[in-house]
Amino acid sequence: VVDRMWSLAELLASGARTVFVTGAGLSVASGIAPYRGSKNAVWSSFVTEWGTRRKFLDDPEEWWNSFWLRTHESPTFLHATPNDGHWALARITRRLNAKIVTQNVDRLHLKTLGGATDATLTEVHGRLGCYRCTLDTCPFSHALPINNLHIGDYAVEGTRWEDGNLRVTPPLCSACGSPVMPLALFFDERYHSHSFFQWDRTLHWLRDADVIVFVGTSFSVGVTVEAFQFIVKMGKQVFNFNLWDEKLPGITVNIQHILGRAEKTLPLLNRMLSFMSAR
Repeated sequence: VVDRMWSLAELLASGARTVFVTGAGLSVASGIAPYRGSKNAVWSSFVTEWGTRRKFLDDPEEWWNSFWLRTHESPTFLHATPNDGHWALARITRRLNAKIVTQNVDRLHLKTLGGATDATLTEVHGRLGCYRCTLDTCPFSHALPINNLHIGDYAVEGTRWEDGNLRVTPPLCSACGSPVMPLALFFDERYHSHSFFQWDRTLHWLRDADVIVFVGTSFSVGVTVEAFQFIVKMGKQVFNFNLWDEKLPGITVNIQHILGRAEKTLPLLNRMLSFMSAR
């Protein structure tokens, strides 16, 4: 593991264009359940059934109160703070030729990157606390995010977000009056469904990268599939920070696995880079 980390550190220090693709495993140490891999995983419940635009449109009130406010927009998510893995990635991207593409909607990268996010981060699955309209012809449906909506303002009397029992009357778009839903990528949608996901920029970063580094992802979503297409076609170097050596059917490229908890291994990588810069 250490030899592989030194290899990655040498590539980063040499100026290799590097993209870190981060998944739910990175945020476990911040108290957020992963999507797979444990009895507490979010996908072990009903996310795949309820996490669709179609299900939302069937009954927005039931969707908000039985699904979204219980699994995502909850105190656990919004009170979470970045762990040492997030901070290490922020330090690496500040000083080296590296970008972050995150599958996570938890905003934890934002809390470490500050104003540098436009240059170094794309949130391809959306962001908690941002919303969009469901009327296709509304500018807030595909082009613009709704940033000035506070879901607690729609609380049903006697419920509060802070108490963990929030129920809401579904919010409506101030521009057109249609139902508003979270700005997140759902299972029946494509990455181009909203400009916020910055899918074209993400593809550009993946295409131009010399090195692609996966962190805490199960390789089960579109962005990881796309990344492996570039890896296979263009011979990119690939590293995988995770708890296990995952076998990918049909993938024959050499994946350099760095096993361990990301909040331990990523800070070690950052220390290696600091040591190399001080020599």
